Order: sequence, then structure tokens, then C-alpha cells
Amino acid sequence: MGQVQGQNILEVEHRQAYHDLIDPSMGYRFGTQLMFLQGKAQLREEQLKLEQFTLMSVNSYNPINPFKTPISWGMALGWQQESLSHGQFSSEQQHGVVSANAQVGYSLADLEHKHLCYAQVKGYLQAGQVIDDGWRVGAAPTVGCLNRWSDKVQSVVQAEIPYWLEQEQWNLRLNTQLQYAFNPQHTVRVQWQYQQQQQDWTKATLGYMWFF
Repeated sequence: MGQVQGQNILEVEHRQAYHDLIDPSMGYRFGTQLMFLQGKAQLREEQLKLEQFTLMSVNSYNPINPFKTPISWGMALGWQQESLSHGQFSSEQQHGVVSANAQVGYSLADLEHKHLCYAQVKGYLQAGQVIDDGWRVGAAPTVGCLNRWSDKVQSVVQAEIPYWLEQEQWNLRLNTQLQYAFNPQHTVRVQWQYQQQQQDWTKATLGYMWFF
């Protein structure tokens, strides 16, 4: 549950594959994301809509060490709501687009691998009727940090600034999440998202997650 632009929302999410960047580790290396068939439905102003469907999302943040300089990379393919109206950024409306992205860069971590920060370049390809030409491409410098504060508390902060060639404009995007794990099967997560492109757009949610 939460709010988008001051409007109350209720969301239900399900995904087949475990895990994302701040889930309980359960044997996954810190900085690894592997998700398939993730769907999210949203109830907003008495309207039910599909907020997001991710066919695949993979990220591997391999930190630089004294012996090698590995590449950190990621890719995702799916369908999602974007803040668009008549091909332009909108703080009031959202419409669905097919979205594919890929990213590459480098990461650094402390010796205990409790804190990891990364810098990447991300490329976007999106298609949908709401886009003037039916599709658009963009490129985004992206930075972020993953933090494992304890066995139960983890967080992620990310900032990216896509430049959309169709609109010839920059789009600031901030995303931060904080998760508390009661145990490997039950967690609580707080998320805040912000976008700015001549207008401001915000979303804040508080959610319970059950892994089974």
C-alpha cells in the first residue's frame, strides 16, 4: 500500500524466481539479482490495472578487486507503466509500454562485502501507442549503492538520468528501498521513487513480502 502523486494505492506482486538485490541472501552472492515472471497489479482510484510485468531481470555487480577488474552488467525485458501522455512526460497519467534495457559498468565494495557501489551506462528501448513514433530509445548514466546494514536490514539507493532521443530531454529518476527481514520467509519493505522532467512525480509504498 502507498501513494502515487497523493492518491492512495494498493498493490499485489508475485514473482516466480527469487531473488532481487535486497532479498535475504539465501546463498546468493551479494549484488546478484535474478527475477523471472514478476507481475504487479495496482488498485488506484477504484481502477485496477497491471502496473508491471517483468519477463526477465538479471543484474550482476562484480566489484573490482586487486587481482582483476570485472564488468558489472544487467539486462531486463518486460512491460511497465511509464509517466507519459501524448509522447511527453506526465505527472498525472501513466500508460503501458514494452521496455528492454541493458547496462554495463563497474562496481566497488568494502572488504567485508557489506557495502557495494556501482556506476554504469544503461540503454533503453521502449515501444507503445502512447509514444509519438511508437518507440523511443534512451541512454542513462546510472549510479547506486547496496548496503547490508545487518543480517536483517538491507537497502538500495539508485539515481539515473535517461536522455530520451525522441524528446531531446533528460529525465531524473531516483529509487530507494529499505527492507527488514523477520526471517528468510517474511520481510517488510519501504520504497520511495521520484521522477523529474519539468514536472515532479513521486511514489511511496510500504509492503509485506512472503517468500515461499
